[in-house]
Amino acid sequence: MKLKRVTRRLTIAFVILIAILITVGYWGVDRLADMNGKVQAIVGQRWQRVQLSREALRYSALNSRITMQIFLLQDKKEIDPLLEQRAKNTEKISELMKTIESGLESETEKQLVANVWTNRMPYVNSYKLALNLLLKEGKPEAGRKMMSGVVLTNLIAYHKAWEAFVEHQGDQMDQAGKAAEARYAEARQQLITLVVVAALLAAAIALFVIRNTTREITSRVRAEQSLREAHDVLELRVQQRTAELSSAHLELQLRGERFRKLSQSAPIGIFEMDTAGRGLFFNPHWHDITGLSPADALGHGWQKAVHPEDAERVFSTWHSCAEEGREYDGEFRFRRPSGQDRWVHTRSVVLRCESGEITGHVGTTEDITERKFAEAELAKAHKELLKVSRQAGMAEVATAVLHNVGNVLNSVNVSSTCVAEGIRKSKTVNLEKIVALLREHEQDLGGFFTNDPKGKQLTGYFAQLTHHIAQEQASAQNELKALQKHIDHIKDIVSMQQSFAKVSGVSETISASELIEDALKMNSSSLNWHEIQVVKELDDVPPFTIDKHKALQILVNLIRNAKQSCDATDRDDKQMTLRVMNGAGRIRISVSDNGVGIPPENLTRIFNHGFTTKKNGHGFGLHSGANAAKEMGGDLHVVSPGPGQGATFTLELPTTTLNSPA
Repeated sequence: MKLKRVTRRLTIAFVILIAILITVGYWGVDRLADMNGKVQAIVGQRWQRVQLSREALRYSALNSRITMQIFLLQDKKEIDPLLEQRAKNTEKISELMKTIESGLESETEKQLVANVWTNRMPYVNSYKLALNLLLKEGKPEAGRKMMSGVVLTNLIAYHKAWEAFVEHQGDQMDQAGKAAEARYAEARQQLITLVVVAALLAAAIALFVIRNTTREITSRVRAEQSLREAHDVLELRVQQRTAELSSAHLELQLRGERFRKLSQSAPIGIFEMDTAGRGLFFNPHWHDITGLSPADALGHGWQKAVHPEDAERVFSTWHSCAEEGREYDGEFRFRRPSGQDRWVHTRSVVLRCESGEITGHVGTTEDITERKFAEAELAKAHKELLKVSRQAGMAEVATAVLHNVGNVLNSVNVSSTCVAEGIRKSKTVNLEKIVALLREHEQDLGGFFTNDPKGKQLTGYFAQLTHHIAQEQASAQNELKALQKHIDHIKDIVSMQQSFAKVSGVSETISASELIEDALKMNSSSLNWHEIQVVKELDDVPPFTIDKHKALQILVNLIRNAKQSCDATDRDDKQMTLRVMNGAGRIRISVSDNGVGIPPENLTRIFNHGFTTKKNGHGFGLHSGANAAKEMGGDLHVVSPGPGQGATFTLELPTTTLNSPA
């Protein structure tokens, strides 16, 4: 009975113990499972928030890259898709934040999320304002400055708010883990106490419970380890992204600063325009040239500064270059608000995107007003020089005329001297004495001639006197004829010069031989005086139309120079050769001499204005002759073997009619 009772009691006790152990074990396992479920729920909620936060940060980072791309692009067609994508990303970020906000429990979490919202709005508003400056107001430089200064600062604050929220979730998971560890320790203590009370009976159950507990702990540790690893990965990615954004911000600032300093210090105007010709950027020097303010120059405002007389040409050429994708290069005038005109030289090149499409134009504007004034002054000086040279050429002809007249006047002087000397020495002066003697004996002239010794001599004296008077008369007539001839020669020379002066600038049809003969006539006395032999080798060439005065001016000067070259030598066979040739539609008239010649170093300078080798020369004759030849469509050139070997000047004239300028 006892045995049965003991057995029963033991059985009951064992059953009770087993029941207690089972109840305690069930309670312990249930409690562990409940704690594990709570931990899993906490971890799951925290992990889900971390995942949502990471997703929101990813979209935010994507929006940052899109924003940078927008500020680097200029084509609206490329910007619009990016703006649309960014709007979608922003909407997703808002949805994610609302999802996170709906599951918040603690005031701290709500405060952190509210902080994210608070930092997000300045970033979004500043970004929208920067885009408005870039796209709507056309102020890329202001937009970039705002992007690099305000927007990026707000973006960093926005990301820091997210990082604070993620860090709080990590801290909460750590705290949940520590609380779970404390509960697990308490449960283990209770189980150990129960196992000690019924060590033998509950060994198997305790082992089972311990095993289950170990599994749960292992699972929890693994979950915590995974959570820490995920947290570390997220932390690393946030740090990397923050470093990238900081580097991009610094690079953007450096580029902006370099461009600002370069454009401000450039000694030339710099501008940027879109494909429609709207001004996007002008540097300070451009504003100094045009006198326009930055606000007035943007858009199409710069076109108001173009001079009204140049506007149609400038805009037409600009649009043509823009449509064909060519570079623009032109000179025109800007009229400043003060009314002052400035000449500029503007060049521009096209900007293209990676696909080759034109996105705009950049260029430079150089102030060339001073150069234009200098060119005008140079043209005026050149015109005056031509006038002086032409006058000098006319002076050469006049000098030749005066020289020839002077030579003829020398002959006139000789003839007049001879006549005067003959009159002074004439025997007719003795007639007065004879007349007085005859008057004394007029009462008896027959006796005087017959008986007076003086009277007897008068008959022979009269015969001799008659002979002398006849000789004196013949000599005087010869001298007077020569004098008349010289005077007629002077009249011919002066008349010829007057006729040429009257027809200056008028084209005439003449022959080459006639031109040469006229030139020789104007130098004939001088050539004869200096005993220079003139040789003429004239080919038969057809008449041609030319400004006779200019051509004669050149030939008179060439003949005079050849005469002076021959006269400067000691040789007796002084010779000048004039040739006329025809070929290739041009008449060639050459003047050769066997005079002093020309050194090789002077051949390239002999036609320069002011160059001369003569002591009293002025260097106008050959220079004006070369200019006159070019005005008639011809040329004047020279060859010389060297000093002492003479020289040959050749005048080439066209055989066709040319309208020579007056």
